[in-house]
Amino acid sequence: MNDTSLDYVVRMNDKGVLTCYQQVPVKTVTLAALARHVMETQKDRPLCTPVLPSGEGACRVYAETGASVGFLMQCNPLIRTLRYVVRNETISYDYTVDETYSDVSGSKAYMFKVSMPWIWVLCKFFKKENNIYQWRRCFLCATYRNLENMGDSVYVAPLPNQWGSSGLMCTGDIINESLETDKPGVECRKLLFRLFDSYFNDDLKPAMPRLIRRDNLIRTLGEWERRTKDSPGIGLNTEFDMVPYGTLEDFMNNSMGGAHDDDRE
Repeated sequence: MNDTSLDYVVRMNDKGVLTCYQQVPVKTVTLAALARHVMETQKDRPLCTPVLPSGEGACRVYAETGASVGFLMQCNPLIRTLRYVVRNETISYDYTVDETYSDVSGSKAYMFKVSMPWIWVLCKFFKKENNIYQWRRCFLCATYRNLENMGDSVYVAPLPNQWGSSGLMCTGDIINESLETDKPGVECRKLLFRLFDSYFNDDLKPAMPRLIRRDNLIRTLGEWERRTKDSPGIGLNTEFDMVPYGTLEDFMNNSMGGAHDDDRE
């Protein structure tokens, strides 16, 4: 695993296009210190960030464009358990059933232990008056290795409940869609930890990696689990063949403005 990494404070213009950013190795200076540096060196364009999470579930990029702010959160590559709900099917699959799950429709939930790549979660807020942040949207991408710069390649995250290859995720009940908070970094970390404890379903059709892709999503997850048993690090192997998204800069530009903009005036 590459132990170099990036911390960025990013500023975008009012169209969501990245115009300037600063980078330092994470071992050299903290993101908060970098924010102070930006404030000192760009006094004509001051930037003051909220408190940014560090450690497990760290914020690696803080971005702002107009009244929108984004926190790019890091999920380390691990073997994780994905819980997947199969609705209205009479088929019984030969996968591990989650006995703790129940609903009135009689749907079943299955559990899959799978090798994850690096997952990156961009939490987007609308900054209101008095440092209150209103929840907006969540975007995902993935990488085979730790991010080092804005030109690094990123891929469509291999997780259900996304709109195709856009990275835009349906968060369901893992976050209150009307959330307003003065501690957005805390809420980002909560979302991160809830993400892999939540129940996914087939409401949306994500672009899954080609190596494991099968005729339906549950068989895709089953193949992913089988591959993980044979090769526990398959999620970090380019053989996994995740669908390319573009660069990290592309992902930030699209997610923070342009392609998915929904600013609240």
